[in-house]
Amino acid sequence: MATLMVVRSMNAILFYVAILALGMAIVIPSITILITHLSKDRLGKALGLLTGANSAGQTLGPLIGSMLFVYNIHLPYLLAAGVLICVASHGFLENCHPRK
Repeated sequence: MATLMVVRSMNAILFYVAILALGMAIVIPSITILITHLSKDRLGKALGLLTGANSAGQTLGPLIGSMLFVYNIHLPYLLAAGVLICVASHGFLENCHPRK
């Protein structure tokens, strides 16, 4: 994501966006499968939360991203990279130190 702020050609932008789209195409079904296996008794609530979070991200993402873009052209990419690093770090730490 952070590499998008330094590329200068449209082909490179399309390449990186294709990589991101491929990643999302792999991740979203995996999250749905994980939710169905982990929360069988509250499946409707869990899938509703997933869908709500996805819809909120698709709605608020462009709005917030465009406001950040007006302020500084690199800020949306840096913010997205920071959020991804925080989420990945949290997931990594949860796997290293599972709850008892």
